[in-house]
Amino acid sequence: EGRLLDVDGSPAESIVSLHVTVKRGDYSWGLGGAEIQSDENGRFAFKNVNPGPGGTCSVGVRSRMNYRPVDQKIEDLRAPVVIQLQKGFRVTGTAVDDATGQPVSGVEVYASHAGTGADFEILEAEARTDAEGRFTFSNMAQQEYRLGIRNASLADAYRSVTVTGGQSEPVVLRIRILEGSDLRPRKP
Repeated sequence: EGRLLDVDGSPAESIVSLHVTVKRGDYSWGLGGAEIQSDENGRFAFKNVNPGPGGTCSVGVRSRMNYRPVDQKIEDLRAPVVIQLQKGFRVTGTAVDDATGQPVSGVEVYASHAGTGADFEILEAEARTDAEGRFTFSNMAQQEYRLGIRNASLADAYRSVTVTGGQSEPVVLRIRILEGSDLRPRKP
């Protein structure tokens, strides 16, 4: 069981999930538990959790607008866990068609931070690009991320597009729309 707190220490309501990873010798397996909602006091409880298997457990909180995602390791399953949310940093940008220079709506933009181990992170933009080709992240740490797209390709696949969480200047992603794609540049 545990309690979810907002940045200011007040109770927070959000979707919470339990993740279990067990390693035996060279083999490991993982299981993501059912997602539950914390109550108005920020409390949550997972039932029928077996503290016996040798492995690790963590509690996760989905990334919400303006907040960082959480994946907090649980050291003792018998002790209550307290999770305090952290504010996220923003990055904005626009996806434009490399051939026409026009914005493209419906592009899936993600950000990855290539840390090591638990530091590795992939974040999704709040939504696909809008009619003006705009996208927003509000869940970043104040560190460097590499941007990528899923349903098109970057115009220069050999040059990374990097941003830093909290930077004020918007970024422009020049993309190539793949043959057969439903994506279209906006008409001038």
